[in-house]
Amino acid sequence: MRRIAVLGGLVAALVLVPVAPASAAAVPISGSITCGITGKVSFGTPLRNASLDPNRGRTAVRIQATMTDCDVSQVQGGRAAITGGTVSVSGLLDAESGCADLDGPWPPDFTFEPNHFAAKWTGVRSGGARLTVGQSRALVTWADAMGPSTADGWQYDTEPININDAFGDNYATLRLMLDDPALVDACASGATGANGKPVNLSSVSFSAAKGSQLVVAP
Repeated sequence: MRRIAVLGGLVAALVLVPVAPASAAAVPISGSITCGITGKVSFGTPLRNASLDPNRGRTAVRIQATMTDCDVSQVQGGRAAITGGTVSVSGLLDAESGCADLDGPWPPDFTFEPNHFAAKWTGVRSGGARLTVGQSRALVTWADAMGPSTADGWQYDTEPININDAFGDNYATLRLMLDDPALVDACASGATGANGKPVNLSSVSFSAAKGSQLVVAP
């Protein structure tokens, strides 16, 4: 009888003790977003002036930028509102690349070699601390100029973002409006600098102030 009473008490306790509901998982981030971006494109070996022989081997390319002023009106899901983030792209230009390749409507094109696009989306906790809201990864598959001249700006488009990432199955477009287009023109046209030497291209900056953007959309 005592054993039965004890068991009965346990059953009653189990019935009476409320069970806390499981915390809801964050809804995956989807929709579309546009952010201003400021950063630079760097070359592991400077692209040589059009008047010189091109680089012999493949040339490493890296794009790094910070996002600002994001339009999140079409974003759904996520554990916090996106307020900014960072974007990076790494790739390789083919051997024999140089500034002569920029004398026309094509930016430095690394889409024929292995490359990697990654965006990290950040937000702010209720206490003010920054947190990572999500990330998006893809391959860059297309390069184009933003106008009739390469110096007008460079555009890079990705394949669909990894399905399990933020904005999965959408496409990312980098629109890089160059801060110093004359520098690209000088290298591509074979011009010399104030020091009398041919202008090579080790890096070029771009900014949100000039209209540079990261756009993610279906």
